[in-house]
Amino acid sequence: MTGFQAKYLGTKMLLRPVEMRFTYRDSFSVPSPCAYETLLWDVMSNYPPLLMLPDQVEAAWQLLSRFWM
Repeated sequence: MTGFQAKYLGTKMLLRPVEMRFTYRDSFSVPSPCAYETLLWDVMSNYPPLLMLPDQVEAAWQLLSRFWM
């Protein structure tokens, strides 16, 4: 069987081996979220890896300003 690990839907980091050809409904007995549902949930939950620190934002703006000005 060819497979890989897939994260179970939700806020916890729970992995489960799945076949290479799978659907969330078949593997986890839950429907797959719509396109932006997972992203919006992570942003509303203040999931740190998705968010930039203030100094990172400032550095990005400084870099962009050099090329646009």
